[in-house]
Amino acid sequence: MTRFSIGGPARHPGGPPFGRVLAFVIVAAAIAGCQQRPSTEQRRVSAAAWSGHWVGSETLQQHVGRRTALMVTPWGAVGCAVAIDARGYLLTSAHGLTDGAAVSLVRLSGARWPQSERAEVVWRGDVEQGGPDLALLRVARPLAAVFAWAAPPPVGSPVFAMGSQRHEAPGPPAVLIGLAGRVRRLTPEPGAAGGWRVEHDAPLQPGDSGGPVVDATGRLVAVSYATARRVLLPGVGWSIGAWAYRPPAEAIERRIAEAERRRPAAPSLGAMSGDGGGGR
Repeated sequence: MTRFSIGGPARHPGGPPFGRVLAFVIVAAAIAGCQQRPSTEQRRVSAAAWSGHWVGSETLQQHVGRRTALMVTPWGAVGCAVAIDARGYLLTSAHGLTDGAAVSLVRLSGARWPQSERAEVVWRGDVEQGGPDLALLRVARPLAAVFAWAAPPPVGSPVFAMGSQRHEAPGPPAVLIGLAGRVRRLTPEPGAAGGWRVEHDAPLQPGDSGGPVVDATGRLVAVSYATARRVLLPGVGWSIGAWAYRPPAEAIERRIAEAERRRPAAPSLGAMSGDGGGGR
């Protein structure tokens, strides 16, 4: 995932010995706790929080997994994408993508072998100009299972995120993994025209971008895009959580409507028949 740094270098002017000792202790503690990727054990423990949650007749893990795909870019980067419209539309994070590009989506649920399909980037937020870190993908076929949007979650409520875990054995480049945490803060996303940043403490790492953040009922809260880091000194800091973007529903509906208008018309039966005649 993209990493953002907030804050700045701490300054400790000369002072009494106690002040200098305190400054040394703070710096040493920051160095010792310098942000690293969450450990495999931390992510495994977090994943255990999914157990016991059901959505109808299926587990929360199954419910979210059927609506989430691994995304693989042409240069081998791995992320996630979330199904949000039955006409073939998914959301993911925008960083690293370009308009009109093609990516591969790997669906792992419900099949003995992973199924890969092509998806086109039909819209991408202009991250470089302060736009939302969000992109809209489209596949050629309808989607059988899509997310419904949840109400904005209150601070302190549990959330469940799905990300990717690199796969060492032969097979897909990664597998989906469930992670859990709690909402820390909801703030307007800068420059995102009505969207919200959902900050939570699930142990996300690079490769989890574009994955869903859901509530306990399996409804979509937001789409993951970054981990956050507070900096004490250059290169020294500690993790303060993960960020996900919650777009205005009407903005996504408008983007999908625009993409539908540009969608190439499906060939008619006559166009597909060899003799030019219509089908029976």
